[in-house]
Parts: sequence; C-alpha cells; structure tokens
Amino acid sequence: VIRIGIPGALKEVPHAKDKLFDAIKAATETGRKEMLLDIEKDVPWGVETDILDAAKGNKIHNIINNQRSNK
Repeated sequence: VIRIGIPGALKEVPHAKDKLFDAIKAATETGRKEMLLDIEKDVPWGVETDILDAAKGNKIHNIINNQRSNK
C-alpha cells in the first residue's frame, strides 16, 4: 500500500505510475518540494523506483529516504 499526503491526511494510492504521479502532484499543490519516503525493507525495488520517478517528475527537490529495517 502506498500512502501519499500530509500526516493525518494520507491517501492510499495504487501502484500505477500515472496514479502515483497524479497523487504526488496533488500533494504538492501547496508548493511543497520536499518528501519523506518511509518504505519498508521488503518493498520491491521497482516500486520504490516508480515512487522516486514520480517525485522527480513533480520537481520534488529534496527526498529523505527512511528505509525501515526488518527488526
């Protein structure tokens, strides 16, 4: 499950490139150009890459990657 938004107002988004791009675009309409990517270790690399590509396509300048451990 991919959740995009601000704390307290996260929306679930299916893993589809166009849906990710649109969801990130909607979340950045306030002018924010930073993103925290909090991802679990067992998420496939392709999913993470799609999220990062959608963020870069929306001109997100700063992506903080917080990869969780399996502990």
